[in-house]
Amino acid sequence: TISLLLANSVNAKEELKTNKIDISLQECIETALKNNLDIKIEQYNIDFSLFSLKKTEDEFSFLFGLQPSIRQGIRPTANSFVNGTSLLNETSNNYNLYAKKKLVSGGDVSLNFDNSIFFTNSTRTDFNPSISPKLSLGLNHPLLKNSFNGQKRIQINKNDNITSGYKVKSKTIEIISSVQNTYWDLVLTEERLKVLKSSLELTKDLLKINKEKEKAGFIAKIDVLSTEASLASKEENILQVEKEVGNNQDRLKRILNKTSREDWQTELTPKDKPIFKTVEANFDKMYETSLKSRPDFQIELMELQNVVLQKNIAEQNKLPQLDMNASAGLESLDTNYFTAVTKLLNFQTYFWNIGLSFEIPVAGNLAETQYKETLLRETQQKTTIENLKQRVFMEVKQAIRNVEINKKRVEANKFSKKLAEEQVKAETEKLNLGLSTNFQVLQYQKSYEEAALSEVNALIDYIKSVNYLAEVEGTLLEKNNLVLEIKKISLG
Repeated sequence: TISLLLANSVNAKEELKTNKIDISLQECIETALKNNLDIKIEQYNIDFSLFSLKKTEDEFSFLFGLQPSIRQGIRPTANSFVNGTSLLNETSNNYNLYAKKKLVSGGDVSLNFDNSIFFTNSTRTDFNPSISPKLSLGLNHPLLKNSFNGQKRIQINKNDNITSGYKVKSKTIEIISSVQNTYWDLVLTEERLKVLKSSLELTKDLLKINKEKEKAGFIAKIDVLSTEASLASKEENILQVEKEVGNNQDRLKRILNKTSREDWQTELTPKDKPIFKTVEANFDKMYETSLKSRPDFQIELMELQNVVLQKNIAEQNKLPQLDMNASAGLESLDTNYFTAVTKLLNFQTYFWNIGLSFEIPVAGNLAETQYKETLLRETQQKTTIENLKQRVFMEVKQAIRNVEINKKRVEANKFSKKLAEEQVKAETEKLNLGLSTNFQVLQYQKSYEEAALSEVNALIDYIKSVNYLAEVEGTLLEKNNLVLEIKKISLG
């Protein structure tokens, strides 16, 4: 039992050991994008949109076919003198070949090579067997309704594919923004921890001085106790911030999709330090850029294009059904197949025909209802785009305002921190000369600590507001030197 307890104690100590890894913001972003499942799911949607496009294009594919058939019949005849027999035995063999192409314009064109061989027991026929090859070209095409809509359907599928790419970009921007905010939250808590520890050292130095003065009888015991109380309060604040550091590290690991136990025991230390870089913001330019770069806005524009195409299709289909059927070809007849084909190619016998079919709804028109529906959808989509424009306008304006305000906060807090630091030094020197009190020094130390924390908060808020400005502008990928590569599957 004792050995087991010792072993458990050793294991517990080993579990407490953690490795440290220095990691930059760029490394975090790349790791998150590489491991993120949401992005992989959106990539599948791109593949599905490609399949939809390919299926629509395949509707207009080239087809080759063969139609063999055999038919035999024995039937009585009404006039045996004409047919030479009282029972007519007939056999018909057909070996037809065809090539057909459905047109994007709505119709189809076909090339047919029909081979008919007819046998009969009739003694009154001139050709037995009767071989009649026929070569023909046919065209069926709608002239009004359902004409020239194929290309519109293909374009709708192409737009869906582009939309899928924008959705991947939108999800990528979302992940990058989340990584940035979490990373800088971790930096913030670590910087706050540094400030608190620095303030703690000042208080420790003050406590050491006060204890020496108490021994020499220059100050009362109460001054030492008040300093110790301030020290204890700061140590508690440090513990709270250390907990926040751990929580932010866990959040960052979760975004990076860390799954192993070893990864979760590893301490991530940010390489990047908060640096103040002035950003010049021009509203007109950024608003114009956002309308071109933001994926959510581009998605809505693509949806409007699709609605307009659907409206055009519906408008075309409101027309009456008027179809043209035309064919022309060559045919011949002989008892020998090769002789019949030779006659066919002499172009001495031919045929052609052309016809129209017309149809119009009398009561109820589905196409008319569908057209009115697309008109309503178009109006709705235009309203959606205008609403999104207003939201983008507001977001860009607010983002620029946040950047400007946080810039001023950084400058103001930097100056306040400098003054507070000088006041602490001056008040400490006055205390050593007996011209100040312990209480006043502690108050100035507290003011310095608050000013230093405010400076850190303002700096991180400024960095995050700059990142958010790039996000609402739609340029977050470019600002982080990232190029979105959308992998597309091969459809053969």
